[in-house]
Amino acid sequence: RFRSTTLREMVTNTVNVTVKPLPDNAPTSFTGGVGVFEIAATASTTTVAVGDPISMEFFVSGIGNLRTMGAPEFGIPQTGIWKSYEANKELDDETDSDGFNKGKVKFSRVIIPEAKVDAIPSFLLSYFDPAKAEYVTLRTDPIPLTVTRDQGAESPAAMRFSPAEAESGTSPAADKPTPAFQDILHIRKATPRWVA
Repeated sequence: RFRSTTLREMVTNTVNVTVKPLPDNAPTSFTGGVGVFEIAATASTTTVAVGDPISMEFFVSGIGNLRTMGAPEFGIPQTGIWKSYEANKELDDETDSDGFNKGKVKFSRVIIPEAKVDAIPSFLLSYFDPAKAEYVTLRTDPIPLTVTRDQGAESPAAMRFSPAEAESGTSPAADKPTPAFQDILHIRKATPRWVA
């Protein structure tokens, strides 16, 4: 059998596309996402002391443009209550949305409580829904948090007295420290001899 091939150039029909600008009334929590999305949030721990870091992970899934989307932000400014660091974004080509199939992006952010609070507040993420022609805002649920007393706030040298000791006027004897000589180096007292 013999096969013959012929090279031909084919041209598809022209498709006219109308690109509309996004409305000007974008909320402050809009970070560039266009499509339809869902959000879920998790915290690395729910028991910390003031000043301890918490690693937050946000998973955003849906159909749309995940490449231009930014990380969720606190719903209410948390100045003096929470300290927040810049978020890290993880999006692979395999998990990206092509506009027809669902995709998934992960944001990681470290937050630190600067005061005693009882919950991690809600985070907001807004996107533009082309089907509804309006902005939609997603809100994570507050996460209950237990903030313990900072152990470093109490002086290790603090001494406690019992009522009996207070009445007798005596004070408890301090524990005798254990000497550690591995950090003590020889101190030369003679005149130094300089070398080149």
